Amino acid sequence: DMWWSAGSGFGGGDGDPSVTFELGAVYTNTSFHGWNYKEAPPNLTSRGVNSVSVEFGSTLALGGTIAGITNFAQADGLDTYAGENFSGFAPFNAQFIRFDINSNYGDGSTFYGLSEVQFNGDLVPEPSSLALLALGGIGLLGRRRRATA
Repeated sequence: DMWWSAGSGFGGGDGDPSVTFELGAVYTNTSFHGWNYKEAPPNLTSRGVNSVSVEFGSTLALGGTIAGITNFAQADGLDTYAGENFSGFAPFNAQFIRFDINSNYGDGSTFYGLSEVQFNGDLVPEPSSLALLALGGIGLLGRRRRATA
């Protein structure tokens, strides 16, 4: 599913556009892949996100920003468009990731859009899950010792 803001073409504008992704749990995020807004000719890729700040956190209060990511490349509008990979930043733990959008690629109706985003990382186990895992491991060690005695 694509995302785009309510631009001035629909009876208003989005003066402070952003999109927040809720990952469902806390993940250690190592990279993400984004496909900027692409709509077939008459080439409306000008609605794609240009200047952006990527923020993250374990709650909606966020609290961190990924340094070094300030712009997304403009989509070419073709069916072969492969998107853009973002990596090389320090891994971070987050359940919420927000793209705080500062500009698009010049669309006069103030639309801002993304075609798709994919986050990559590993689930961070909850403390209670770690405790159960440790207890299970201790139980297995005790059973092994009894079996060899």
